[in-house]
Amino acid sequence: MLIDGEDRRVQLAFADADKIQYEQVMDRTLTTRQGRRVRLGELITLQTRPVLGSIQRQDQRYTLQINWEYIGTDAMRQRYIQEVLAGIRLPYGYTAEDVSGQSLTREEEEQMRTVLWVTLLFIFMTLAVLFESFTLPLLTLLGIPMALTGVAAIFWAARMPFDSSARIGLVLLFGVVVNNAILLINRFRLQVRELVAERGYGPEQVPAKARLGGSDLWRLPAAERLGLLRRAVGDGVGIQLRSILLTSGTTIAGLLPLLVRLTDEGAGSGRDIWENLALTSIGGLISSTLLILGALPALYFVFARLGWALARLAARLRGRSPERATAAPAPETA
Repeated sequence: MLIDGEDRRVQLAFADADKIQYEQVMDRTLTTRQGRRVRLGELITLQTRPVLGSIQRQDQRYTLQINWEYIGTDAMRQRYIQEVLAGIRLPYGYTAEDVSGQSLTREEEEQMRTVLWVTLLFIFMTLAVLFESFTLPLLTLLGIPMALTGVAAIFWAARMPFDSSARIGLVLLFGVVVNNAILLINRFRLQVRELVAERGYGPEQVPAKARLGGSDLWRLPAAERLGLLRRAVGDGVGIQLRSILLTSGTTIAGLLPLLVRLTDEGAGSGRDIWENLALTSIGGLISSTLLILGALPALYFVFARLGWALARLAARLRGRSPERATAAPAPETA
């Protein structure tokens, strides 16, 4: 086609190309500047050929994925794929490799995201019922981003692809990493309850609640409630430290055999599914255990102090000054 006096080749892409009646297109007429009508088929030629609907990039390279169905055992499938790849002759710069099990379709991606969000929702609802609170479940769920840091680090160090099996491992990981946070937060609350009972505070100083927590100490004097909360958090970490380390350690030890590749034939095969799933769980458990033991006590302390401020603000808005205990009552003697 002549464009600005130059003969150029024009390519058009249509999503509904199979529905176009090309005979009708060629029979269309155009009117020249001299008023002469010319049939379009006398000026151009049309050729149809299939093209990619979209271009995908991975690691700064264009990729094209070819799918087919193979009926047979996994070992037969692997041998067949290796034979096909060995027989392909590609130009310089092109590569062909087996990526089965390492990618998801668009529908599977959407389903995986839905499953992850539903998992988080169920965990939050369960924790809200367990703690009878909406703030403590949020604190517990902070163990999940702590675990994700370990997942990212271990896959980066191992140079392994974060494929579909690794994403499935996230669903398993989310349900496991919150266990340590639940144990630790529940121990903090138990320690607060024991210290309150030990010092003999009355209901006018500390609410008489079955599930007492650090945020319920807001009526006590500042120095006294800070000291009590520090002791409760410190004692709680000391009590739960051994059980948390044992629980995470035994889980990691049970997953380690999945990382052992007995033969070289496991490379690129279905065994990578178990390796990536194990890497997800191991990396997440290591980072979440360390960060939960190190950061969660400080976060609980911050959340409790924030609860004190909100409770005192609510008391002022109700027009009542917050009651404070000047001293703990002396224990009764027989």
